[in-house]
Amino acid sequence: MPTEEILISTLGGQIIVGLASGLLSSLIVFLLATFVNDSIVPWFQRRFYRGLSVSGIWRGDRKDGDRNYGFAIEIRQSGYALSGTFNAINTNADGTQTNKLYGVAGTIVNNCVVLNYEPMSSRIYGGGSFVFQIYSAGRELRGGMLYMRTKSGEIQAVDDLILTRRDD
Repeated sequence: MPTEEILISTLGGQIIVGLASGLLSSLIVFLLATFVNDSIVPWFQRRFYRGLSVSGIWRGDRKDGDRNYGFAIEIRQSGYALSGTFNAINTNADGTQTNKLYGVAGTIVNNCVVLNYEPMSSRIYGGGSFVFQIYSAGRELRGGMLYMRTKSGEIQAVDDLILTRRDD
């Protein structure tokens, strides 16, 4: 008998061939799913999305007592999917500033932008969500945010945010 037939006819050989074929088929399915999710789905979204583009840098600020909270959100859009960064620039009454960078991901549905943000560094605590409506023919986002205060850990809501797109 040839060596291949002996290998397949033994129990150990059948287990080895079964494991190898299982691993190979799992790898093929994983690569195909990754390709479809990362290439095909975004292509279809870009091709058939007919809504407003919110890509760009959006800025705004908000006074609260003696503090000024600055917002700079850079949004990248691929069809309905949104991603980017959120830079929180907080100025205290004594003029000192804190600057924290977060990653954002979200979606645009109807006339609303929904973004969730979380720290990009393990040294930063907190996270939250933004919900905006699009105004002024896509030049303004109005809405609010729900977030966790970094010092007290309390959940806070803000409902009077206005961001404008920076034109470059």
